[in-house]
Amino acid sequence: MRQRLTLLRDAGFNLIRVAGTTVYEDETFYSLCDELGLLVWQDMMFANMDYPYQDPDFRDIVRAEAESELSRLGRHPSLAVICGNSEVEQQVGMLGLSAEIGRGPWFAQDLPQIAARMCPGVSLRALCPVRWRSSLPYAERNCQLFRRRRLPEAPRRCAAGGSPICLRMPGVC
Repeated sequence: MRQRLTLLRDAGFNLIRVAGTTVYEDETFYSLCDELGLLVWQDMMFANMDYPYQDPDFRDIVRAEAESELSRLGRHPSLAVICGNSEVEQQVGMLGLSAEIGRGPWFAQDLPQIAARMCPGVSLRALCPVRWRSSLPYAERNCQLFRRRRLPEAPRRCAAGGSPICLRMPGVC
């Protein structure tokens, strides 16, 4: 993992997105990012649309998950951005509906409160950097801001997990 992260840093990457369709990385990943000066854009693992937030048991489980992961991640100086709902609002937009439907009380109130408490000073974004437009799924504006690359052997916590998306953002660090 050290070798791969060093290669990213040496190639000019300064921010790595751990996408909400993958897994939370282990401590080694974040410690290495701290050491190598790489920033982390951490998606919470909410990447679908129909979560039963009205179910109190489900709400308790996702609250516990967010508190556990963010209290762990909040100790790392590499944590630069927390993204609340990977593509939930995007999926709602793809159906032509208001983003408010995708946001709901979990993403609009509960998660921001937990993030502010567990990770003070870390930016919280409501959704992922790719916005949906009805005729163009990857907006041109975002393609100019984000240079996306998928690495076939990118670090991951488990063999079944997906690869983090590595972003190079000019002007960040």
